Amino acid sequence: MGMRTPPTLRRARALLCFILAATLCACGAGMQQDLDAAGAGADGGDGSSLLPTDHLPTVNACVSAGTAPRALRRLTQAELNNSVADIFADPSKAPQTTDVFRSDPVIYGFHNNYTALAVRDIGASSLMGFAEACGAYAAAQAARLAPSCSQPTDVCRSQFLSTYGQKFFRRPLSAQELAAYLPLMQAMPDFAGGVSAAVAAWVQSPYFLYRFELGSRSGAGYALSPYELATELSYTY
Repeated sequence: MGMRTPPTLRRARALLCFILAATLCACGAGMQQDLDAAGAGADGGDGSSLLPTDHLPTVNACVSAGTAPRALRRLTQAELNNSVADIFADPSKAPQTTDVFRSDPVIYGFHNNYTALAVRDIGASSLMGFAEACGAYAAAQAARLAPSCSQPTDVCRSQFLSTYGQKFFRRPLSAQELAAYLPLMQAMPDFAGGVSAAVAAWVQSPYFLYRFELGSRSGAGYALSPYELATELSYTY
């Protein structure tokens, strides 16, 4: 037969349980009040917001079918890395960077507000280092990048400039641009060296770093060229 609990101990236990239950009820009520206050405060109770909104641009209804302004959109760091990987068709080994454009401002939570993006001093220095890394990679891959013609001749140089210049500039190079880059390759001792010099120059070119949405005059406005339109679509979707 088990021992019976003394009445004094039973009363002490009952009192302790009562105090614990009362405490839990009080805490629960307090937490609910806090949640209710937070919920009411989220919209100010009167429809106002606790979050500041004075920094947000004014919301305007779209009342016309006007076109967007002409723009030069600098690549973000992610777009820069993805572009290089795509051009070289080597996502796993193509040079990538975490230094170029790392100080870009964040506008309303976005890193790609083109009105705030520029090539600043420290970014230009990092960009040069990244461009040289891309050039060294291209030199080591010269035989793969130009499998049909990788000799130090003007024919092979011009073919490389035409093929990869279009990839970097997202449009065909003009005759003047081809003529400007050819001496750069000619000055190198071998074809791989010329590839390195051309790629390093292209990576630092504004025609690569910026997406052009300027178009040409069409009636009262401007119409994007097919290459500009294709570029806009490829970087948007």
